[in-house]
Amino acid sequence: MDTEKITIVTAFFPLKRENWKNFERPNNKYLEYFEFWARIKNDMVIYTDLETSKYVENIRKEKYHRDNTKVIVIDDWKKIDEECYEKIKNTTKSNLAINFKMNPTFPEAWNADYNYLTNMKSWFVQDAVNKNLASGMIAWIDFGFNHGGEYYINSEEFDFEWKYNFKEDKITLFTINDLDDLPIFEICRRMNSYIQGGIMVAKDYLWIDLWKLIKKNILALASVGLSDDDQTITLMAYREAKEKFTLLKSERWCSVIKQYGNQKFSIREIKNKKFKILRKIKRKIKHRKNLRQYLKFWYKSLKNEEMKG
Repeated sequence: MDTEKITIVTAFFPLKRENWKNFERPNNKYLEYFEFWARIKNDMVIYTDLETSKYVENIRKEKYHRDNTKVIVIDDWKKIDEECYEKIKNTTKSNLAINFKMNPTFPEAWNADYNYLTNMKSWFVQDAVNKNLASGMIAWIDFGFNHGGEYYINSEEFDFEWKYNFKEDKITLFTINDLDDLPIFEICRRMNSYIQGGIMVAKDYLWIDLWKLIKKNILALASVGLSDDDQTITLMAYREAKEKFTLLKSERWCSVIKQYGNQKFSIREIKNKKFKILRKIKRKIKHRKNLRQYLKFWYKSLKNEEMKG
């Protein structure tokens, strides 16, 4: 038995994102993102709608000649877990809850569909396990992983099978920032990121446990009138049952496959971290309702980078 073998599960459902002011991203852009990395040789299970399923099958089976792809069509994704959807939807009806966030225009502040679907990742994987579509070590990878060249810049380098000897008795999460002791309500307010939601790895039976933890915390957060995307909910799950998890550091967004694998990749280098932070400030500053607090936060970030460098 190959203990390093990994099956990949992913999903895509159109959310009409082309209509999200300042966060426009048409469906065809996500399809391009997927095509960039879809030649990967791992077994793959993909959940999507009927229209997208035809595209996915064409890319995997016709263009890249991968016959190890299972495509599962879901007609109404809102019915995957109606209880979670309704609870999340109710939180985004409240202007108080939306404006509680430091970035109230960001989708995780106001868009119930976005929060719901990002939090269904572990549901898709446990469903694949329960239906015997996937077994052994399984990785969730976002359909739009790498955004078509944000980190990896050569699509042809995905012509390989990703393998790594992850812990079989733990759910592996990848951190993008160090964890701290901030209470969850403050993390929701600041919209801090700690765990990468775009990629997670665990043995088949552990995905069932993870979904139970995720759903429990979706409902827990909704019970106090808040909702958030998968990064915060996954952090809540980790805090509740740390013994089930192991954390690995990610150098950058999307760098996990390069860090924890044997494939060599061409990557997009960051020429100047300070300028990157300043560009991020310029891009986001117009969305901030609390300018003073925002500038204080990013000044601290800039100083931290200076100390590291």
